[in-house]
Amino acid sequence: MTISRLERGVESAPLALWMAASAGVGRRLAVYLEATSSAELPRDVEHLKRQRLVIETARSGGWKPGFEIPTEPFATRSPSVDVVLTRPSTGETVLVEVWDWLADVGEAVRSSDAKLASMRRRLGEGAGEMGERSSVETLWVLRGTRRNRELVTAFAAIFETRFPGSSAGWMRALTDPTFPIPNQAGLVWTDVPGGRLIARRHAVSVEHAILRDGPADYAKHPR
Repeated sequence: MTISRLERGVESAPLALWMAASAGVGRRLAVYLEATSSAELPRDVEHLKRQRLVIETARSGGWKPGFEIPTEPFATRSPSVDVVLTRPSTGETVLVEVWDWLADVGEAVRSSDAKLASMRRRLGEGAGEMGERSSVETLWVLRGTRRNRELVTAFAAIFETRFPGSSAGWMRALTDPTFPIPNQAGLVWTDVPGGRLIARRHAVSVEHAILRDGPADYAKHPR
């Protein structure tokens, strides 16, 4: 009864209750304080800027974009992906998740993984027009605010483990129709205004670099 009254605007509630209710139905509650009236711009305008940026950037790479695509189109309540990019010539599909800020990193990862699993089941195994094996992967696009950058830096080991795909490789795959997507999940930044995609610099430890490149190569090209 309480939830019903809240939905109808009959009863007010603290922000903490709305956050709990949103989490209970698998949604994120996002609150923005902006100088303009909410009647002039949609409340998800910052999110829309980054979705638009991905779509416009990917066109030069031969991608066909989709906006807010449900992972289970025939379900009553299906999670949707911010932007789905498909490249018919190669059978590649990219699930782009846009994040203005991360309230719960673990929950965000679980949600993203569930969408990826659903989409892989939906698309199945196949081949592109040229005979290439189809591949489906995830790319996170994160707003480059100071708070987000500090978060990624503070928990670099977690983000490196979760997004090992080359950020530069992902950037090139978005814009070069001949360049395949990395076979691992990736993360790229946008500038704060939402007008430019930026490759993420991976944090590589000395031990990792030596194991990967060998002592001689690392000495010549330290990270």
